[in-house]
Amino acid sequence: MKASKPITWHKSNLSEKPVHFPMSERNLRTNAFAQSSVSPEDSSSASTSSLAPYYIVCSAFGLMFYGIFTLFQGDVALDGFQTSALSDECHYLSHLGLSGQYQHQRDGSVRCQSQVRYLGVNNQHTLRYMAVGSEGVIEEMRVSLRLGGHGQANAVDELIRFGQSLSLPVIGHTMPAEVGQYLREGHVGHWDFSRASLYIERHHYPVQRVVASESGESGYEDIELVFRKNRVH
Repeated sequence: MKASKPITWHKSNLSEKPVHFPMSERNLRTNAFAQSSVSPEDSSSASTSSLAPYYIVCSAFGLMFYGIFTLFQGDVALDGFQTSALSDECHYLSHLGLSGQYQHQRDGSVRCQSQVRYLGVNNQHTLRYMAVGSEGVIEEMRVSLRLGGHGQANAVDELIRFGQSLSLPVIGHTMPAEVGQYLREGHVGHWDFSRASLYIERHHYPVQRVVASESGESGYEDIELVFRKNRVH
């Protein structure tokens, strides 16, 4: 059993001078005492009221970002649905600068029409590509050449080149040489293949001249290579 330790009492030295704290330290002690004297309920309510504006601002920003995120996700889902539903015929000639975007028509069909590509001197000839069908099946694709007044043979050769490029994904091989011959000689015709049928169409649009020195009729001509898919494929 351990012995208890004697307790020693120390008397305060009255001869020592009292210590005076500087004003700053006394203020700190007073502030600390004042803060400690506030009840927990008062401190929590004060902090909550002081942070209330921040909570409101953060909530507003949170709702705004959530709305933007939801809208973005909705657009992504819609675009994904449209991309999966529509086929790739719209982009068959994109590597030749004839690409477009699908657009829904009032009759329920879907159409893709490219920008115009200019050919020849002074850009007098134009080429355009178009695909028409529905969301599930694109039934018709065509390359249209609008002839100008000069250099028509070179423009027809360009139409043949674009037609050969379109023929590869549509019918699986290039066009027969007879198609190019018909185009150069000014004929129309059509050819049937296992996947699709190919047509040459010509449309002449007369224009009445109004200048007296150039009396008579003139106009321009559209030559079109039309690929129509067989319904069984």
